[in-house]
Amino acid sequence: MSMFDKIKNTIPLVNEDEKIKEGKKIIKEIMGTKLKGNQYFFSKMTQVGVSTTQLWPTWYKVKNEVTSELKNGFLELDDIPSRIDQLVFANRSKKTIKEEEKINQSLINEGITDFDFKCSVQVSSREVWNKHFIDGGYSKSSRGIYSDGYCYVQEDKVTIKLFDMKEHISGEKIIDYKDINAIDYQKYNNNDPYSSAMIIINITGLKPINIHKINENNYKQLKQSWNTFKNTYNEENPAENQTISNTDELMKYAELYEKGLLTKEEFNKKKKELL
Repeated sequence: MSMFDKIKNTIPLVNEDEKIKEGKKIIKEIMGTKLKGNQYFFSKMTQVGVSTTQLWPTWYKVKNEVTSELKNGFLELDDIPSRIDQLVFANRSKKTIKEEEKINQSLINEGITDFDFKCSVQVSSREVWNKHFIDGGYSKSSRGIYSDGYCYVQEDKVTIKLFDMKEHISGEKIIDYKDINAIDYQKYNNNDPYSSAMIIINITGLKPINIHKINENNYKQLKQSWNTFKNTYNEENPAENQTISNTDELMKYAELYEKGLLTKEEFNKKKKELL
């Protein structure tokens, strides 16, 4: 018996109050029930590295532990999601842990240190990949072309070092902030168990770059760095900024024209105004 279990046994259970009822609702929403587990949650357990043969045992173990901590007053409502994540992470398979240790050693050997967050870069076609990446060590699935990578958020650019299946650097992507016209965040889709949160980087004249396997804090870090650069850059280059804004505006009207939402005369008029 662990020290934590001994401490719990010395504290009487609290009565079933509104806090515990609300906590159980949160747990159910995240994990589902024993009759119907949340498919999205099971997918996330697999992604973290829980063995497929241990999904249901891990589900019961995590649910019971979180519920016990809630009843004993050790857990606040706001901390339930992160506590569930911690317990799932602690139940990764031995194989997953060994693979991570191997990758971490390879990162050291390749000189990849002090990165801001891990990610997976996905593009929609090989054509876009060739435009954006150097020496693409990519893999392909029904959802597109992607590669795991390590992201460095810098003052004037974001650099993503790509890592291939043999744990070696296969190339890198450098995205200058001045080429970016928007950075958006797409949350998990609870209706799609295979979805993931995603940073969407829109670059003028090119298809968006989608960065997967990230969280909202990663997005906020990148967005804040880009906004800081953009504000400074716009102050120092007002004329260039106006040209970029006009180009973006023209592209929007071109899309409307292609979709038949603008007539040729209307599009040409806007084009003349902006250029």
